Amino acid sequence: MMQNDVELQAAQEYVSRCGVLATVEDGILTKVTANPEHPNGCICVKGTAAPETVYSPDRLQYPMLRTRPKGERDPGWVRISWDEAMALTASRLVDIKARHGPEAVVFGCATSAGTSAADFFPWVQRLANAFGSPNILFASHICGWHRGGSAQYTYGVSWPQPDYDQARCMLLWGYNPQASQPADAIRISRAKARGTKLIVIDPRKASVVDKADLWLRVRPGSDGALALAMIHVLLEEGLYDAAFVRDWTNGPFLVREDTQQLLTERDLAPAGHPETFCAWDSKSVAPVAYRPDHGYRQDGVDPALSGTYAFTLADGKTVQCRPSLALLKDLAAQYAPERSEALTWVPAADVRRAVRMFAIEQPSCYYTWVGLEEHTNATQTSRAVAWAGLLYGATVGMVMAMALWGKSIHRLGPQQTMLYAYLEPVSAVLIAAVGLGEALHPLQAVGALLTFVGVGLASGQ
Repeated sequence: MMQNDVELQAAQEYVSRCGVLATVEDGILTKVTANPEHPNGCICVKGTAAPETVYSPDRLQYPMLRTRPKGERDPGWVRISWDEAMALTASRLVDIKARHGPEAVVFGCATSAGTSAADFFPWVQRLANAFGSPNILFASHICGWHRGGSAQYTYGVSWPQPDYDQARCMLLWGYNPQASQPADAIRISRAKARGTKLIVIDPRKASVVDKADLWLRVRPGSDGALALAMIHVLLEEGLYDAAFVRDWTNGPFLVREDTQQLLTERDLAPAGHPETFCAWDSKSVAPVAYRPDHGYRQDGVDPALSGTYAFTLADGKTVQCRPSLALLKDLAAQYAPERSEALTWVPAADVRRAVRMFAIEQPSCYYTWVGLEEHTNATQTSRAVAWAGLLYGATVGMVMAMALWGKSIHRLGPQQTMLYAYLEPVSAVLIAAVGLGEALHPLQAVGALLTFVGVGLASGQ
């Protein structure tokens, strides 16, 4: 019997990228084990079961052609060659494009949770682009789109992987790495052995909870309220990074009380620029203009984060305006830990302890997975969590993203520091109704005041 151990740089059955060793005996894959010399040397039950997947009698291994019409009990599948399959597929695509246009074709792609889609998905995108179709079907809308999309909408970029190796505090929200990403589980265990603090937010007593210094057992579906409770503590106790909020968010931008939209230069003068926004400079005691592609029109400004200011519009109407951070502060106060405890089921003292721990034990890092996704209003809930990240701030050379809270750390370089892209604010409910039995989530009452809080700004870099 001939046996070979084949080293795989990363098993592609999931996003964990586990480094493994595949044992082949007489040409047959017999087992897959963790590679101790690989940086991600680990394996989960899915990887261990790889031989069963490879040799399953139900596995489709060859192109099959239907020979009978759809709807018949026997589809009449027959095996064809790869060349025949490629030629048939190409001819059908060309025919559809010629008769109906490239937009008539949707290019589907499997989920990366259980396949190697993470590697071939970019090629599906390139194929669709080359074909001329804008239609790509992916499974992320029921998995991880909310966390990625909400981060990009809020910051302008998605989030990088947190650097557990350097962190002094880690927060895992709806994420059990032992089951989802064994490579992360190993790094988190090593960090814990070094004395790093761990906060876990999860309604279940997942295996990672056993390692937690603090477990917030949130009521399912109330994560948005919990995020606002944490924001309240940050603002009330002065734990947020005011300098970062002034320099890198639209927290200072003034919001009109009549329309709940950002005050623009166009509002004040017919010839004003529609994307030039206004803040109040505490030094000059006067308004100051900001454009995403140029920054403030003068140096040394000290944008106010609180207060109410009256402006006369181009049509002669007078409106009251307040900084968007002040509106977020008002909203978060409605969900102070002591007020939202009945909704979230998390003791107020534990919420305050978690916020303080994350703010003080720097550098810190944060990560969430689909535990925060599989519920109503997942996108807006994730945005509420993202706002908390912005309030914690970021050190120079660190990109604020979903996984980065406070003086947070990650694996991207300083050249990517200025990736915040301004996104036009929209009038939309922050977090709409979330069904909790017969009751509606109280955040249903929240209006459009703060949909633009926490948006990162390009500063002419």
